[in-house]
Amino acid sequence: MEFEEMNRKKVAFYYFSGTGNTLLIVREMIKVFRKLNIQVEAHNMLHSDPEGIPLHKTIGIAFPVACFTTYPSVRDFLTKLPDGRGTEIFMVDTYSSFSGLLTGQIRSIVTKKNYIPIGAREIKMPNNFNFKPYREEKYARIVKKGLLQAKYFSHDIVYGISSWKPTPFIPVFLSNSGFARRVFTFMKRKYALSIDNIKCIRCGKCYKLCPVDNIEMENYPEFLDRCQLCLRCISFCPTEAIRFKEREDFYPYTAVEYEDIIQ
Repeated sequence: MEFEEMNRKKVAFYYFSGTGNTLLIVREMIKVFRKLNIQVEAHNMLHSDPEGIPLHKTIGIAFPVACFTTYPSVRDFLTKLPDGRGTEIFMVDTYSSFSGLLTGQIRSIVTKKNYIPIGAREIKMPNNFNFKPYREEKYARIVKKGLLQAKYFSHDIVYGISSWKPTPFIPVFLSNSGFARRVFTFMKRKYALSIDNIKCIRCGKCYKLCPVDNIEMENYPEFLDRCQLCLRCISFCPTEAIRFKEREDFYPYTAVEYEDIIQ
């Protein structure tokens, strides 16, 4: 099948990345697409209008798994997509242990909106929620394997041999967006964040990084009630001034530099 017949000469790739794992995968896929002469543009989905996506292009979506689903802001973006009118769409997610049948959840959302699901891939990447030290060499091996899978998936998309099969059975509670919100409400209370004013240098990085405007910058950062535990603020803090109130044993992991994730 020729590229023109597949409408994959042009790809609009929408992504969200917490501490960088998903961004690494998206970058690798973009690199492969361009080597295969596919025009691709990347957009941070939380800075994009879902109703304005270009339906004349193949749509890509990428995001992390969180709490057996994905972040409420990601689900909001997907549920606000316009009628697809037969537009092709593919997805990739990054996970560290178990995704909770997420590909089936997302396939259900996009097919109801009349998109054609052409491919889905779940890629294991390092865990960024660490309460014990992690071995950097082990994490490096996981990243290397993940990038290779991203490369293969990109080829499969372009040559029309990828698949996105429906999940035979998805528990109702997993497919319900309200469940995701309740999970995150519980988690943000269990892992409430706090500031060590002695360590804080008031650089404002956490304020700039927060994707849901949960941080106000006064004399010191102040947390509101919109946290989705993407872990950007605690993981990128240059002085480790942000901690969990009830846990001191957190070991931050980031896959990219601050300058990369802020874009």
